[in-house]
Amino acid sequence: MNSLIWFRQDLRISDNPALCEAFKNSDKVAAIYIHDEETKGVRKMGSASKWWLHYALEDLSKSLKDNYGIELYIFEGKAQPILEKLVKENNIDAIYWNRLYEPYHIDRDKKIKNEIGVDCFLFNASLLNEPWEIKNGAGSYYKVFTSYYKFCLASRKPREALKAPKFRGKRLEVRGNGLNLSELKLLPTKPNWAKGFYKYWPNMDN
Repeated sequence: MNSLIWFRQDLRISDNPALCEAFKNSDKVAAIYIHDEETKGVRKMGSASKWWLHYALEDLSKSLKDNYGIELYIFEGKAQPILEKLVKENNIDAIYWNRLYEPYHIDRDKKIKNEIGVDCFLFNASLLNEPWEIKNGAGSYYKVFTSYYKFCLASRKPREALKAPKFRGKRLEVRGNGLNLSELKLLPTKPNWAKGFYKYWPNMDN
């Protein structure tokens, strides 16, 4: 089975449910990131967030290559047409990704899942509980945080963090024009107001 693992805000190989399941169930895997600020409703990133994204993607790319020999393919634009093109050109059978919970992300993901034409597997990688899982005795959602908090403490144990998975499959070479990270133009140029950030980023000598 040929699969895509679609990275979004989960730019890590440890504690990444979608990555673990993709590796477990696939013969070949390709890793992608889509910088989507064009889908309706998606909030554009601020300059500091873009700086962080650049180096997070750089670290993720290195981790995937060093640990699994897998390349991170980077794209820019609306997610759905990019995914549709990748599915068609690379004989993709399944896409794995971790959920985002903003309304515009939920709407986009539902549309992709319903229209993409391949199996889509979604996971929780950022919350202790899925929002729809916690209900009171009457079957309704909690409206008071204290009651919600006490219920979660008494009835639910957070899952253990996942270790970086092993991969016994092969990497999937993706057809299509991926970008170099620098082409996203996430870093400031003149003036470089982010000079002071570098000392806070691990293992950076800039």
